[in-house]
Amino acid sequence: MSIVEEKVRLIVQQWSSMYRGRVSYLFETPEETIEQGATNVYPSASTIKLLVAIEACRQLDSGVILAHQTIGVKQSDIVGGDGLLSVYPYSPTATVKELLILMLILSDNTATNLLIKLLGQECIQGCIKDLGLKNTQLNRQMMDIQASAEGRDNVTTAADLLTCLKVLYRKDVLSEPSRKLLKESLFNQRLRDKLPSMLNEKCFILNKPGHLHGITHDCGVLFTHHKRCYAVVLIDGLKHNEYGRRLIADLGQVISEALTQQIV
Repeated sequence: MSIVEEKVRLIVQQWSSMYRGRVSYLFETPEETIEQGATNVYPSASTIKLLVAIEACRQLDSGVILAHQTIGVKQSDIVGGDGLLSVYPYSPTATVKELLILMLILSDNTATNLLIKLLGQECIQGCIKDLGLKNTQLNRQMMDIQASAEGRDNVTTAADLLTCLKVLYRKDVLSEPSRKLLKESLFNQRLRDKLPSMLNEKCFILNKPGHLHGITHDCGVLFTHHKRCYAVVLIDGLKHNEYGRRLIADLGQVISEALTQQIV
C-alpha cells in the first residue's frame, strides 16, 4: 500500500468514525488505483450532467445538432436549483453551446433539461451503452420531484464517472474541438468548494460536482504539467452536506500534494 493510499484510507476512516454517511472513492494515476466501493450505486445528482455533455458533443461532432443552434427558453422550461436561467427576468434564448457551458460551469438545471429534451433520452441511454457504463441511468430530468418520489432517479458509480472523465482525453470518442470545449468548461467550473478547494497551488483541476439533500459528490481530473489523476468521490446518507464537503476537500488536498510530490 502506497503512502498516498494510506493517507486516503486513514482520512476516510477517521471521518467515518465521526459522521454518518456512505463513502465511495476512486483515484487513478498511471502508477496506482486507489478505490473503495467504486461500483456502489449512488443517486448521481448533478454529476450526470457530465454524461449529458458527452452526448451533446457526440451529436455536435456528427452534425445532428449545431453549436450555434438557438433554443428558446419558455417560462414552462424554468426549474429551480443551481443555475442562471432560472433567475432571468425575461424569457431568454441560448445557443446549444451556451446551454452546454451553463450546464457545466454553473450546473444550470434549466439548461440541462433543455439539452436532455434536444438530445433525446434514448440517445443519452445509447451513449451510456457505447461508453460501457455499467450502472449509470438517466431516468428523469433535473428537479423532477414527482419522478424522484416515484423512485425514478438518476444513478451512477465512481467507476462509471471515471470512465466519463477519461473521455476528455480519448480521441476515439470525441473530436479535438469537442474535447477542448468540455475541458475548458470544466476548468472554469464555478462550484469549487469540494475537490478544488484546498489544492496545492501547482495543481489544477477540471471538475463536475453534484449535490442533493444528504448527498454530495465531486469528480474531476487533477493535473500538473507532468502528471494526471482521475478522481471521484461519492457520499450519501449525510445528516449535513457540509460534513461530506469537508471530506472531499481533504481528499483533494491529499491527491494534489501527491501529484506535486509534497506527500510526507
